[in-house]
Amino acid sequence: MPLSINSNISAINVSHRIGRNRASQEGRLEAIGSGLRIKRASNGAAGLSISEGFRAQVTRLG
Repeated sequence: MPLSINSNISAINVSHRIGRNRASQEGRLEAIGSGLRIKRASNGAAGLSISEGFRAQVTRLG
């Protein structure tokens, strides 16, 4: 008696792509909502370091 495995590869692929797109969209919405170009180190470590330095200077001035 042969053993067969049924799967729906198309549905699995679509589910995977939806998950990737959702994560990408959430990241973009977070950036738009914050109003900041650099929100975290993954957006650019050097830029984040510079912007945090500026932020500290502005805080000391104000």
